[in-house]
Amino acid sequence: MAHWNYRVIKTVEDEEELFGIHEVHYDDKGTPYAYTERASGVVWEAGEDAAKILAHMANALTLPVLMDSDFKWEPK
Repeated sequence: MAHWNYRVIKTVEDEEELFGIHEVHYDDKGTPYAYTERASGVVWEAGEDAAKILAHMANALTLPVLMDSDFKWEPK
């Protein structure tokens, strides 16, 4: 089943290592295949639980860091 979660993505720009929390999308086999171009900001709609969103983002810090070069596509 395809799904997404927050993950840390490492990019290298001008020899500088940068890290950001992005939404990462997975295929039916659980392989990450795409991520958001920009790191995710903390934004929520009225009625949503901001603490739950932050907890999901914090969980990304416990998972292995993904490299932008691991993806076969380039973000737009």
